[in-house]
Amino acid sequence: MSEPLISAARFLTDFHAEQITLHDLADHVGYSPFHLSRRFAEFVGVSPVQYLAARRFQRAKTLLVTTDASVLEICHEVGFTSIGTFSRRFAAEVGVSPTEFRRLPDVVADRGVRPGQPGSRVHGGGVIRGRVRYRPDIAPAIGPRAATYVGLFEQRAPRGLPLIGALVHGEAEFELVDVQPGRYFLLCNSRPHPDDPLAQVLPSTAYVGGHPSPIDVAPGGFVQVAVTLHEAFAWATPITAALPALALAPAPGYRSSQAANASKE
Repeated sequence: MSEPLISAARFLTDFHAEQITLHDLADHVGYSPFHLSRRFAEFVGVSPVQYLAARRFQRAKTLLVTTDASVLEICHEVGFTSIGTFSRRFAAEVGVSPTEFRRLPDVVADRGVRPGQPGSRVHGGGVIRGRVRYRPDIAPAIGPRAATYVGLFEQRAPRGLPLIGALVHGEAEFELVDVQPGRYFLLCNSRPHPDDPLAQVLPSTAYVGGHPSPIDVAPGGFVQVAVTLHEAFAWATPITAALPALALAPAPGYRSSQAANASKE
């Protein structure tokens, strides 16, 4: 039953720059638009429209850091007609503006990735503590020093920068403190070669993982989790968030594994 949905995701990936409608996609897989939209969201985690946008922004990210094309040219290349709409939606999806993203490899080269980016903290909020592990088949490719970004998002698919998060290196423990009460999705993305700015900003392979169900955070509550990372499927929703941007400046909402361990001593 998943084959038509994977086919739909691949169709959107292949033709992301075209003016594709939901009816076009439904015709491609032989579903009604309503049935396709519902099933696609259940299987992939986002609607077909959101998936198409993520593919466009992922392509835009690549063009921004690997070509000299102007933002206007890239806007048109990935299927947008208005640069204002493109720039506004890019910032919402990625977490930084197109111009800021283009500069990000240089910023990472100058400063390196480390815990940063203000998180939304609430005094007396909840605590989430956990450990990141790699599935055995990907451990050699990731290596022991990969930068692993841990974040809390309000949606199953990461959009923009997380509410709060942590950066750990390798398979390590993390701790998120003073988390605003609510229901969240905990997602992780590991990026090998922490000393390679381009590999951090635009990794060639996505290693991802997440808690299997939403996490409910209560005031003063404590949640223990474990996350195992794997290589993402080629058709999976791309991670558009500019994660290195949250690891460039110290901030109270983000804590390294060393800080998390120190808090327990």
